[in-house]
Amino acid sequence: MHRPIPETTLLILLRQCYRSPRCLSASTARSSAGHLLKRALSTLPLQRPRSEPLDHHNASASRAFATTTSKLNNEPNNIAVLGAGITGLTTAYSLSRRLPNAKITVYEAADRVGGWMRSERIDVADGSIIFEKGPRTLRPHTPAGMATLALIKDLGLEDEILITPKTSAAARNRYIYYPDHLVKMPGPGQDLYEILWALLTEPLFKGIFRAVFQEHGVPKRSEAVFDESIGHFLERRLGNRFVGDNIVGAVLHGIYAGDLYKLSMRSLLPVLWAMEGAYGSLVSAIIGKPDESMGPARIAKMFTDDEDMVLAQGLLRTTGKMARWEEMKDASVYTFRNGMQTLSDALEKTLRTSRNVQIKLGTDVTGISYDEKSAGVMVRLPSLIYPVWRFFLSSSHA
Repeated sequence: MHRPIPETTLLILLRQCYRSPRCLSASTARSSAGHLLKRALSTLPLQRPRSEPLDHHNASASRAFATTTSKLNNEPNNIAVLGAGITGLTTAYSLSRRLPNAKITVYEAADRVGGWMRSERIDVADGSIIFEKGPRTLRPHTPAGMATLALIKDLGLEDEILITPKTSAAARNRYIYYPDHLVKMPGPGQDLYEILWALLTEPLFKGIFRAVFQEHGVPKRSEAVFDESIGHFLERRLGNRFVGDNIVGAVLHGIYAGDLYKLSMRSLLPVLWAMEGAYGSLVSAIIGKPDESMGPARIAKMFTDDEDMVLAQGLLRTTGKMARWEEMKDASVYTFRNGMQTLSDALEKTLRTSRNVQIKLGTDVTGISYDEKSAGVMVRLPSLIYPVWRFFLSSSHA
């Protein structure tokens, strides 16, 4: 027998991630983790309480971990969170507040927390400069962005925020360096002549008119194709790799820090994916007169996550929980005075002072498997020094 986990902000965001193709394609191990977590998040197993440890497998080389449940309220006594990136840290933080009686252990293979969030301040002649080795900014207006603002307020970081308004030069001007100079990308504040001149004269945009003109004649993908990479999608539709490698790749590298030929088209650009499926061509979908019941707006709505809407509506009803929300309405992006690592550092500090959370660095997880008999997820660690318990929830390294 199973009962649903309550629809909290944490679980909405985790489900959103782990049911998307992009979380299931990086590697076999990560694919398995994503599949298992989807199952764990969709239902909470109600099983006979047990206080004795499960038998571990191959004790000479590893230990298996899982989670015990309380005999009183069926809540987990022990929770394992895999990875201390921003996903793992926020997962542990939310669970520690929701389940104050649970023991939460975060396992991280690296010697630091934060994952991709890493800021370094370098002294220069007239001051200092912060270099970001991971993400540089956050956007406030998506459901996930609003949940992040609520977290920032909860951590007391409002005064550390630096906002870039939509009207600022930084927000209105985007550049790509190619091949040996900065090229201003078409955008707000440019007239039609300026945009056309750049498209016709800059090597960065070589062949783009021909590619767009010919795109409507490219055959539609096979119905049997479930997904493909963004790079292969663009190469197939436009007839070359140039646009993807030098324009789209430059944008997506900055957002996802990933290979254009490994990022999922269906997951990250679902509207464009669906437009090709519905009309056979992106150009036809954009400039044609499609049936109103399946127009681009209708397609976009089909790919809007209902749980995103629930999350956004819930947060908007309590805007006081979001950091500097009135200012954020006109923000393009924001960061922190001492860099993005401010957020992961604040989460780590809070977790290390929490009575029910422990962070174990330098602890690599060597395997994850689903145990049908106990309806639990088994986690393998290489060390023999830890106890064995029943497993409840894991989070990917972000």
